[in-house]
Amino acid sequence: MKRLLLTLFTFLAINAFAQEGTKQLMPNANDRLYIEFNVFAGNNFGLFNSSEEERINIYLNAGEKMHLGFKMNRNNYGGNVAIDPYWVRFQVKDPNGNVVYGPAWLDEFEDDGYVINSYTEAITGPNGAILNGSVIAGGYNPLVIDAALTGNYYIEFDHYNDRRFALEFFDVTVTDASNNVVTNPGEPNKSAGRLWSYAWQLSNTSFTEYPVNAHFYVFTEDEFVNKVNFQMYPFSFIFLANHFGVTTYTEENYIRRTQSQEGDQTGGEDVAEYRIFLNDPDRSVWPNTLLAPPRVQVWAEEELFMDYNYNRDPLYEDLDYSAVVLEKNRPNDCPHEDVTFFKIEANMDGFTAILIDIDGDGEYSTGGSDRVIYRELKKGLNYILWDFKTDAGAQVANGNYSASATFFGRGPAHFPLYDVEQLDGITTSAIRPFNKLNTTIYWDDTNISQWGDMDGGDLMDETQQKQLKVEEHVPRTWMYKDGWSGNTPHNGESNTMNTWFNAIDLGYGDIGIVVQESTTKCVDGSAPYVGDVYLEGPKDQDIVFDVEDFDYKFFHPAELPLSTMQILSLPTEGTLLYSGSPVVVGQEIARTNIGNLSYTPPTAEYHGKTSFEWRGRDSNGNWSNNQENVYLIINTPPTISPIDDQVLCTNSNTDVIDITVNDAETPADELIVTGFSANPDFVPHTGISIGGSGQNRTVTVTPVANKSGRAIIYIMVDDGLSQVIQQFAVTVSPSLEFSGDTIVCLGEDLFLMADEAGADSYEWSYNGTVMSTERIVEQTAPVSVGTWTLTITKTIDE
Repeated sequence: MKRLLLTLFTFLAINAFAQEGTKQLMPNANDRLYIEFNVFAGNNFGLFNSSEEERINIYLNAGEKMHLGFKMNRNNYGGNVAIDPYWVRFQVKDPNGNVVYGPAWLDEFEDDGYVINSYTEAITGPNGAILNGSVIAGGYNPLVIDAALTGNYYIEFDHYNDRRFALEFFDVTVTDASNNVVTNPGEPNKSAGRLWSYAWQLSNTSFTEYPVNAHFYVFTEDEFVNKVNFQMYPFSFIFLANHFGVTTYTEENYIRRTQSQEGDQTGGEDVAEYRIFLNDPDRSVWPNTLLAPPRVQVWAEEELFMDYNYNRDPLYEDLDYSAVVLEKNRPNDCPHEDVTFFKIEANMDGFTAILIDIDGDGEYSTGGSDRVIYRELKKGLNYILWDFKTDAGAQVANGNYSASATFFGRGPAHFPLYDVEQLDGITTSAIRPFNKLNTTIYWDDTNISQWGDMDGGDLMDETQQKQLKVEEHVPRTWMYKDGWSGNTPHNGESNTMNTWFNAIDLGYGDIGIVVQESTTKCVDGSAPYVGDVYLEGPKDQDIVFDVEDFDYKFFHPAELPLSTMQILSLPTEGTLLYSGSPVVVGQEIARTNIGNLSYTPPTAEYHGKTSFEWRGRDSNGNWSNNQENVYLIINTPPTISPIDDQVLCTNSNTDVIDITVNDAETPADELIVTGFSANPDFVPHTGISIGGSGQNRTVTVTPVANKSGRAIIYIMVDDGLSQVIQQFAVTVSPSLEFSGDTIVCLGEDLFLMADEAGADSYEWSYNGTVMSTERIVEQTAPVSVGTWTLTITKTIDE
């Protein structure tokens, strides 16, 4: 046994928080953020709020336990909150909609002793639950519900007079059958995210005090986890997220459908789309997408000007993008309309958004004088066409222009917020699968009719109404200003303010575009282009074609659809069939009949990659200006054995980890095994060492020196045709958890809290003087300038 001293200076911020509820919504004692209910109109007494977007969901596996406690706020703030708990009923339902607790009146719930009486009880958690080996005490006495089914349980409320009300304290903690708190690998002091909602209705009870201090974890439709914090003063607001913004895809202009709008655009189930958690979602329930590290190349026609590789240093090759040349046809004797293209090759699916500033005002605008090009991308080659016209259809003259482009994006997350009077800033980070990727925050508030500091003062001087440039980091701020004339809403007052970012966002913010005429080019600008198509299947099985695979790789300057495809060559191995008969070179197949195409491998044991060439025709009869390959891949993916999560001490590496790789067709010696890190600042790619040979390989991970933290490590095995990835967490402990305001203003109260399971003692010192030996320190006297230090003593096994 040995004694371990941990010293932490309070100005170092470390993520903390076990349990789920008040501890995340109000991480400090002087915060205020309550959960509201009955905000959406139309609930009658006796009908519990059953709207899916209003539900608070708790995911439970059969045999697990839900520990629940809360307390209704009894103050009537803003005239909107009921003050008597005997007016409110609640019930808990299982995944099938059957009531497993209740209906119960809140006053009876409190009389039964399940109420959370104080902030300290709320953040301590449920008595009797076991966190990282330590039994929780000094918290609240919970209602415990045993899960008979696996799935999402949820809580519903009902109010006597159909008024909205709020819960001041709220906690849900999920444990296993033995009362051990469910945590994510490498985070033993923090509950894994099991509590979620599509739309959190919250209130900070004030327009000017209690800024929102909560972090929300957003699980996107393509399985990215993004973490966000909005420093705002909303009084009451709905926090939700989706992939499109304010206006759904009926609006074709990519920016117009994302713009902030006057009035409430956040109601309705068509806007709330993503699950939103208070902690990192449980990895065993919501695993992140397993992606190979992104690689993207971009050409202006045939001139390469962007080359990105996540596993390379530098990430971006040093290519010149200050004067990207896009050429029109030669003048005088070329009879065709002009067209140019950006060619984008990526190793995965995503999207591109290119904003070209034509009118020279320094930014893209939706008024029609500029041009936005948005297109979903598929793996391989994509041709993004531009007809040298503005959004309004005007011809663009020869000259120099500028552009900002996300050439490859993935995992978009939009946050339309209604009626938030003031915003002081936003922080974002990508949690999984990659948190190295830099996130850019975007917005466009130009639809708000009155904006800024209208009386000429300096209150809003730092506010920028629009930010659409990649890798431009401008503070996102706004404020409602009292005293403006008229009834028109201003800034965040009674408006839906949208903000968004992408989990993967690769591109350039200031691209020089040179539009000029060619001396030789003569290309039909009314004709389409086609990209390459990748079709994969298992051994001894035909590949059946899908029309969508070809729709995605048909690019048209006027957005006309694919009408016909033509087969220009045949695979060198196997047989291409149409309705069971062999295809001949030159055969044309209508779009509606592409599903009748199939590929039969040459033998039952065949595996490999072959291809044929194709081109496409539009509904006007124009064939594509190019032809590309359709790649046919028959393969059994390789396998790799699971890898246990690793816990290390600072300045040490893992033991040699044995892994096994295999493949049904490829000799094990020929399999390529590589490793990469989700957090290279903590575990660099070079800190992942792969050894061994054949089926028996090894992995050794070395984090950077003098740091504690956590990173997800990905090990990928590649047989030349397919890749398979295993992930595991590497945590450098001791896993000291610390929360509180690390910077406070003079004279304000100080609240600090430490969580180290199994700690023998805590010692808080201020400028060298011991101030407290408790886990939680509250300094209510005026705080002076100085440094607080925390020392924890803990006995651990050698």
